[in-house]
Amino acid sequence: MSVVIANIGSVLIHGFCIGISWSMKESSLSLEIAIAFSGVWWLLWMLIIAPWLDARPNAPLPKGTNWVVHSWSKTYSTLRSFRKLPEIFKFMIAWFILSDGINTIPAILFIILYRELAFTHTHSIIISVLLALMASIGAYLFMIIRKFWSLTTKFMILLTLGFYTLLMAYLVIVPYFTEKAGLRTVGEGWACTVYIGLIISTFYSSMRVMLSELCPVGDENEWFSLYLLADKGSSWLGPFVTGAIYTYAHDYRKAFWFPLGLIV
Repeated sequence: MSVVIANIGSVLIHGFCIGISWSMKESSLSLEIAIAFSGVWWLLWMLIIAPWLDARPNAPLPKGTNWVVHSWSKTYSTLRSFRKLPEIFKFMIAWFILSDGINTIPAILFIILYRELAFTHTHSIIISVLLALMASIGAYLFMIIRKFWSLTTKFMILLTLGFYTLLMAYLVIVPYFTEKAGLRTVGEGWACTVYIGLIISTFYSSMRVMLSELCPVGDENEWFSLYLLADKGSSWLGPFVTGAIYTYAHDYRKAFWFPLGLIV
């Protein structure tokens, strides 16, 4: 449900950004204003929600310590427990690798659409809206499928990764045989957006469910914090490798080999 709510918020803010882009005739300034508006939107809702958040529910901090020291000491103790929880350790390594691969796919897609298929600023924003809408639909669709066939969390993760693998195989193999397919047309761009949107929410939500099934009861905060750290900690790798591949091959489509390799 949280993923769906986030996607609804994404659609709303992108709707405002589309209005800004259209009203200013898709100028570069309209894109800058849309980015600034996104920051103001985030700050505004953070200030609105903050008073509703509960205070720290646990016991007061030990004397002689502070939030920074306490937080890092908890992180250190969580890392040390990897030896006792090998399954979570393997999960975190897999998540570190997969999150970067999955995040890199729409990034490469956006670059190709914008630079090679002549998508405008407004088209780029509409693509983001479509991605969020399809993500909401996909989340409910796969939830129904999972309940109907009583599928496990592990199976759902492997299923979505299988769908990603099929898409990546198409995008990296087909261009070697023809110049008319393999993300060469505008229609393929829209189709890839719909395809990715339908599976992306299911992948992320399934990974979170898997972690909740693996981590010890009562330690969820520590493990989910480490989960987010692993996600952002690998975010530099995709852009770095993608840029290196483009510098060598001069074709962004070949950069899809990188997420394909990580997923496989």
